[in-house]
Amino acid sequence: MEILAHRGDTTQAHENTLAAFQAAYDSGADGFEFDIRLSRDGVPVVYHNLMIGDVFIADLTYAEIQKIQLSPDNPDYDVPTLEAVLDHFAGKTYLEIHVQSDTRATVDAVCKILNNYPALNDMYELTSFEPAIINTIHDHNPAHPCDLLFRIASWMTDEMAIRLLIDKAGLANVRGVHLFPEQINSEVLSRFDDLNLLVHCGVTNDIELFKRVEACSVSQILTDNIHLYL
Repeated sequence: MEILAHRGDTTQAHENTLAAFQAAYDSGADGFEFDIRLSRDGVPVVYHNLMIGDVFIADLTYAEIQKIQLSPDNPDYDVPTLEAVLDHFAGKTYLEIHVQSDTRATVDAVCKILNNYPALNDMYELTSFEPAIINTIHDHNPAHPCDLLFRIASWMTDEMAIRLLIDKAGLANVRGVHLFPEQINSEVLSRFDDLNLLVHCGVTNDIELFKRVEACSVSQILTDNIHLYL
């Protein structure tokens, strides 16, 4: 089973920074996940939240974003671009590229950059919660491997969540889906296997859950602390 570091190795460096990604790579993780948003001047930047402080990422140019200090303890941490991450890691380790901004402009910019990195081969995936975003990615290139993420609302039963995810996966024509570890069992995996959908495990930092997911032969798991599992 592949173990991916959620936003890099955040036990060693600030999340979604080149330092966190390098720490994950150096640790022996199979890859890492990171988030993409679009700056006001059209640069795909690596950042999770909608805002930095009280300012929207989409309202800042990349030059303005670069001036923001992410950590009071380390002034060297800054917000990298998608290109910087690919320059360092394309083809060297597995990359889960989570498209956070739900805009066509973001997809256009991300896909344009990916075209410049043929060395990615099969060592990446694009993920989103929105079927429309994945369909827009496929408009650019149907060969991009895409997985669908899914939020479970408090009112949903497990069966409701699985059925909704199956429906949304069909809309998005995805390669696979990401489930929470609590959802994963042999019967659920069989249902997705019958639909020719891969199943990856979302973020877990619990050893017992990890062992249960591993026993189900899930191919990939995401964690905030890769050292628990490595």
